[in-house]
Order: sequence, then structure tokens, then C-alpha cells
Amino acid sequence: MNQHKTPPFGSRVLTAVTATLLAFSTSQVVADKPALSASAKYNKKSGVVTIKGKTAKTLPAQSTVSIFDATTANPLYILKTGPKGTFSYSVPRTTPPCTVRVSAGGSEIAIRVAGTGEACRKAPTCSITGPSVTSYTGKADISFAATAKAKKGSSLSYAWSLSDGATSDQASFDHSFANPGNYRADVTVADAATGLSCSDSITVSVAPDLTNAGLPANAVPQADAPSSDPASPEGRKGDKDSFVVLPYDDMGMQGAGSSVNLPYNPYLGYNSLNAQVLKKVEHKPVVLDGAAVSVFYSAGSNPNDPAGAGSVNSTSQNWFADTKEPGSNWDPATSISSPLDAKGNSTNTVERPVDIKFIDGHNYNSDKAVVRKTEMWDHIRSPIDEAIDPTAPRAGISNIDPQNRYIPAEPRRLTHPDEGVVGSSDSAAGRRAMPGIDGPYAKNDPQQISAYNTQSKTFVAQFLPATPVDDKGRINPYPLMRVEAKEGNAVVAKTDAVFSAADEVGCKQCHSKGGIGSDDSIWRTPVTEAELTTADGKPGPATGAGSFPDGANPAAPWPGAIHN
Repeated sequence: MNQHKTPPFGSRVLTAVTATLLAFSTSQVVADKPALSASAKYNKKSGVVTIKGKTAKTLPAQSTVSIFDATTANPLYILKTGPKGTFSYSVPRTTPPCTVRVSAGGSEIAIRVAGTGEACRKAPTCSITGPSVTSYTGKADISFAATAKAKKGSSLSYAWSLSDGATSDQASFDHSFANPGNYRADVTVADAATGLSCSDSITVSVAPDLTNAGLPANAVPQADAPSSDPASPEGRKGDKDSFVVLPYDDMGMQGAGSSVNLPYNPYLGYNSLNAQVLKKVEHKPVVLDGAAVSVFYSAGSNPNDPAGAGSVNSTSQNWFADTKEPGSNWDPATSISSPLDAKGNSTNTVERPVDIKFIDGHNYNSDKAVVRKTEMWDHIRSPIDEAIDPTAPRAGISNIDPQNRYIPAEPRRLTHPDEGVVGSSDSAAGRRAMPGIDGPYAKNDPQQISAYNTQSKTFVAQFLPATPVDDKGRINPYPLMRVEAKEGNAVVAKTDAVFSAADEVGCKQCHSKGGIGSDDSIWRTPVTEAELTTADGKPGPATGAGSFPDGANPAAPWPGAIHN
């Protein structure tokens, strides 16, 4: 049974090897799940909602319990059960929810909140329902259904919206998704008699059918789990002068859309992996630098990962079923021109690769790509050059190449798939690469973090090009990285840490259907060619110039999101 977690915007995530649809009704839990009972009551005087409950004996103590507002799907609190499986929590709420959802161990129930008044008693309750677990290939029909409860005689209407654009006004319907990915399904049930409504949402994770893909079996080995004190076999009593490695990542909107298709990706991997290493000196731990220890990272995995067991992210290259190989749409062995100055350094201008050998069908959007990691490495064909001389070498450029610059100028390096752009952490000297760079889908080689920031006392692996797709094509925005500290050749500390490859804060979050920037008056993705120029031939709104103001007026539409 898959585990629940709380993804962005509060929707419930469902994952499987191909696709999974879990569902729950308002009055019962799925039959093959552990039982769960709970009650909720609102105290108007104190302004507090108290949720109490108990899990079945089949769940161990300290099991995780998640509490959601059933109307908005926003999380209220996550807590642990006590020794006897009981739990209780009070949530301050000026305006209490009419209904809350409580989930634990794969079971979920929706319960009315007592003491909330007449409006809540009249409001309908609804839930997306279906079989407990059903697996599908990427293009198979998935059955969506919702049940609702309302006052006797009420006339209910249903409004479904799926994130691929599909809609329905039926209580149940079938739908197939054309491509693997995460898809959100929202339903709103309205009561015509009272004018009140309820809503529910889930996120269905669809992974590709890899039956004939030719992926290596168990390509990336499962690493052993880190021990609490790897340098101290005796345990806590003997950990004097032992080591601890503390990894963490940082990310931003610009580096969070490596799997977005526009149809050409404007985003690069700008997320970074950082780590500090401490020596346990009594009363005053010492933060160590690169002279004392070295730090490495590789792809890690968790058998209980919500994306699926053995979810690893070792490469950012796509996998193609026709050749049973990874790669992109061009041959990296072909030559690249690079304008250099008199000293042999890059001039930091946008250079035009020549003699590029394109590999037809090996782009991110091709049907031949069964594991679609990113289009970051794909080169764009030049229609102008081809029109002039179809037999001439095809010029083209990948989106990462023009941005792989560093000032002051350094000798130009051809960007290798799986290698991130250069950065300031080491003055563009080192390589920051995915662990599978020397054998995508087959290797998981530890990569050294060569840069050390003396101000923050932190090892910095800047701009790793990880994407939110694991090596089996499953959506996993939070893959694990194994981070190890070494003293000489001996591993003295290691920790598994989440490295965010999420695309949750990309342009599409505002500019997709229902987003705050989805109105026609505000720039959205994708744009059309007609929006590149106006009727009089001037630059159009999609260019970031033209009729849109520069963003100084917050009440007016802003220019293109890419140009903000």
C-alpha cells in the first residue's frame, strides 16, 4: 500500500510503478486498510478545534497521523500516535473547517467538526472514491468517481478539472493520460438548494511502461543505510572525536523547472547541495574544512519512498527504447566552435555550435523517449540554416550552453549531459555532475564536492542538474543523495539527505489553468507566435517588451514570466 504525504498546495499524492489511484469515501475507509477512528469538536469560546482518535493495533506506536482541512485540502497538523495508538491535537482556528480528514497508515476518514454551526451542518461533504489500488500503464483508462452527502432532497452538481485540461460534469468518468507525470484531479460538488459546496483533490502519479525499454536491471545499486555513528562502533558512549556530516540543499524558482516543456525548456538546474562536517569535540564541536576532510555525494534510495521502492536519481539524461541507450538529440562527439580571445579564454558570447550531428527522434518529447528526464540537453535545429542549405552541417544550440559562462572568463568547456553549469563557488574550476555521468542508468559514482566556502564553512556542490524524475521514469521531486565525509580514504560519517529537484515553484504554478496568472490579460505559458509581434510589426507582449509595462506598476500585467 502506498504512503500518503502532503505535497504542495495540500493535494494528496498517489504513486505506483505505473499509476495508482487510491480513493476514500466520507463514511468508510478502504476495506483492506488498518482501521482508524476519530472525532473533532470546535470550541467557539476558545477558538480551538480538537481532533482525537485511535489507530488499529496493527499500526505500531509512533505512527504518523496527518490532519487536513477537508474543504481546502490544506494540512492542519502532522503528529505521532502514543504508546496505545491514540492521538489528540488542538488547532487554533478563528473560522473552523466544517470537515477534517485524518489519515494514518494508508487509511483515511473524513469527519464532521461538531460545534461549527448551521452553515456547516447544511454543507455537503464529498470525496473522490474508487478501488483501493489499481495499476495502469501511462495511456490506460483511469476511473475517477466522487461520492457526496447532503441534506435529503438536495440537487447536487459535479465539476471535475484535471491538470491536463480534461473536465467532466459527471459523478464518475474514465480518463487516460497521454504521457507519464503527476496529474492533479479536482472535484467540486455544489448543492443547488443551499448554494454551498465541497471539494476534494488527488494527484495521480503515472509512470511509463518500461516492459520493452531495455533499462538495465537494478542498474544503480542499493546503498547500505547510514548508521547513527559510523565512526563510533561502541555507540553514543564512544563517540568522542567522531564526525558528523550535515547536508542541506538550497533552491530557487529559476532552477525548479527542469522537466517543463514550453516546448523548449528555459530553465536549468540551479539547485545546490551543501554540507558541513563537524568533529565532536566536547563542549565545542569543530567545523572542519577541505584540508581536514573531503566530501562526496552519490544517489541514495529509500525502500519506503512515496515515489516507489528503490527510487533513485543518478542521471538527468533521457532513455530511448529504440536504441536501449540514454542520451539527447545530438552526438556530443561532434565538434563545437568556441570564440576565444587572444589568451585562449572564452569571450563569454553566445556561441553557435557547428557540425552538430542530430539524432532524429532522440529529443525529450519524442515517443522513443520512455524515461523523460529533461530537455535541458537537447539542441535546437536552425530552420534558417536548413532552408539555406539542407545538406550543410546543421547548426544548433542547447539551452544550457549560452548560460554556461563565468566572468572573469575561463577556458570554455563543452557542457556534457549530466554536468551542471559553472558557478561562483569555485570560480568555475570544478565539475558538478550527476553520479551517473560516466554511465547513465548503470553507474552511481561518488562525486567530490570540491568547493569550500570559508565564510559559511560549507562544502558547496553548486547547480546540480537533477530533475524531478527518477531512473524508472517516476515523478519524485525529492530524491535522496548519499553524502559521505572522508578522512583520507576512510569514510568517517555519512548521511542520506533530500536534494530538492522540485518544479513546484515554476512559471506553470501561476500561469496554468486556475493559477493567479492564467487570465488572458496576463502572460502565460505557452505563448503563440502571434504574440511575438503586434499588428504594426512591433515587439509583442510575449517578448517581455512591447505593450506590457516593466512591472513597476503592481496593478498592471507584467511582462513575460521568463523575462521578469
